[in-house]
Amino acid sequence: MSLSLSIEESFFVADEEMSFERIVTTAKGSRVMRPHFGSDLYKLVDKSVDGEFMMLFNRYLLEAFFDENEKPWDERLTPLSVKIQEIESTKGSLRCMVTFENSEVAIEMGGF
Repeated sequence: MSLSLSIEESFFVADEEMSFERIVTTAKGSRVMRPHFGSDLYKLVDKSVDGEFMMLFNRYLLEAFFDENEKPWDERLTPLSVKIQEIESTKGSLRCMVTFENSEVAIEMGGF
């Protein structure tokens, strides 16, 4: 799975960008000392892009930012919403916008 970030109207600095990328691209369960850290987005690889896929994508992306007690992994990154903007089913990629309290992050992800 590949990830391309574009920060638009953002108050992010490099640390937040790195934290965002680390959270989204780490497979949940891959860190022994933090088994709930990361996302389940890897489970969507090779799945059909349909209504269920989009629901799971939104769910997995939002859940990635919170631990098992629903506390954010990074206080600076508490998402409010995810909006899928474009799906390229022939390329297996999509573009979405993640809205945080003070910023928005445009994401392009591939490998689905």
